[in-house]
Amino acid sequence: MSAQPSIPDPRLRTVENHTPFAMFQCDKMGVGRKFFDTVVVKGTFALAQGKLERAKEQAEIALVDETWDPDNAERSSLKTAGDVVLTKPSTDVIVTGTARIPGEARREWDVAVEVRRRGDRELVYQSRVLGPRRFRHTAEKGWGVTEPEPTVEVPIRYELAYGGSYPIPDGERGEVDAESPRPKPGWVVDRQNPSGTGFFDERALDPSVEYTAPQWQTRGPTARCR
Repeated sequence: MSAQPSIPDPRLRTVENHTPFAMFQCDKMGVGRKFFDTVVVKGTFALAQGKLERAKEQAEIALVDETWDPDNAERSSLKTAGDVVLTKPSTDVIVTGTARIPGEARREWDVAVEVRRRGDRELVYQSRVLGPRRFRHTAEKGWGVTEPEPTVEVPIRYELAYGGSYPIPDGERGEVDAESPRPKPGWVVDRQNPSGTGFFDERALDPSVEYTAPQWQTRGPTARCR
């Protein structure tokens, strides 16, 4: 009988945290069954004019990913991304919450995220927000998208952007791109956003049912039927 591989002792035995932030230390296995000491320090800040301020309530360290829909985790977007990872090669800019507009409800408006360093733009991302709308079928025009309803807020969710999945119509066989997320048998999945809506095959739709249309739109077309 071959000997079982032993787990080496961690190289980093003690970490002294002199910051006001939460800290977590563990060993994680990497490529080649190599173990690494992983240290996570997490701080929560509030946005203020021209500076960052330490938030009164600090977010806890997320040990695992948390999805919006645990019952359909393979299609759901992340509510919280896990913090305990082996490496962070660069800075993540993750915007969560709800996009709101002051004043009266509107059918659509533009939003943007901009990150600056010493006055220089490091990142700019723009998008258009739309009120609730639906794919609707009529005998005269077939499938079409309704006008956005007025609203004052829209959640920032991948489920409300273009994407999703649909079942392969009966009698057809489809091949799924190797780079796409692992789909259920008999389904075609949008590899860029499997959590979204609007990625349809009209033959798989019920004309008597209205389907949710995207509410987040980039410069390219995002609301269409296939």
